Amino acid sequence: MGRFLQVRVSVRTVDEEPVARAWPRLVRLAWAAGLPPEGRRGVLELTAALFDRLSLGMLPPEAAQALDQPIRLAEAARLGLEEALAARQPAAADARSYEIEDALDEAEELAGKL
Repeated sequence: MGRFLQVRVSVRTVDEEPVARAWPRLVRLAWAAGLPPEGRRGVLELTAALFDRLSLGMLPPEAAQALDQPIRLAEAARLGLEEALAARQPAAADARSYEIEDALDEAEELAGKL
């Protein structure tokens, strides 16, 4: 890093529409009753919202039971991604991004069976 410039590695969902198309059931579960009322609705926000609702007992019981493991895997990968970004490890962050998406894919498939 220079004296005035700081190097940062970051991640964000560029287009939120594909998120809603890829995981429509999870989007409905995460943001039922309008949560969050404002803000981004990207992959990381979806992951955090699902984990929050699971942790707070705000998911329907059958969904909470069926989706517990993939939601927890997605959240662990999200936290790992943030750690990798903070450590300026883009390859590790990239690997965690695939883990998040794979866990959300699994959760969406399971949600379709409810």
